[in-house]
Amino acid sequence: MGPCPAAPEEIDEAAVLISQSERPLLIAGSGLYYARGEDALTDFARTFSVLSRTGVPVLQALDIVAQTSGNALVSQAVIDVQAAVRRGESLASPLERHEVFPPMVTHMMAVGEETGALDAMLGKVADFYDNEVDDTVTALTSLIEPLLIIVMGVVVGGILISLYLPMFNIANLINN
Repeated sequence: MGPCPAAPEEIDEAAVLISQSERPLLIAGSGLYYARGEDALTDFARTFSVLSRTGVPVLQALDIVAQTSGNALVSQAVIDVQAAVRRGESLASPLERHEVFPPMVTHMMAVGEETGALDAMLGKVADFYDNEVDDTVTALTSLIEPLLIIVMGVVVGGILISLYLPMFNIANLINN
């Protein structure tokens, strides 16, 4: 995933609408970003884990995560969570209200809050989604390979036919 396209205040309504479309993409800054992909969850979990582990206060960590998420939906969800934490709620319960975060993420965060190992739980979530992304890329690559082989075969066959067809035509003209 690329750099953060904009701070949450700078993300306009069009970006959020694009994020909520059937094939969610966020087009901002210098690139395309998947709106609900595992990549966004990995970035959220990894950033929040590192900030939590290094002793950054929770509200400040949530602010940093919202600004660096690179994703309009995750950013808005984190801002909502930050407001809920200010009111005294836990971290996991406001996350459950956003469909951007799967139940596994919210359950792991709840366990991390209860045990005092939030950074470790978020690290495990980030590792899990890193593996999910790697597995998805590997699976897509293995599906694309046979198609690429067929396309290359057609291209090479076309080149061979275009080279040999004129020679066969000349040979036919000479024989006639």
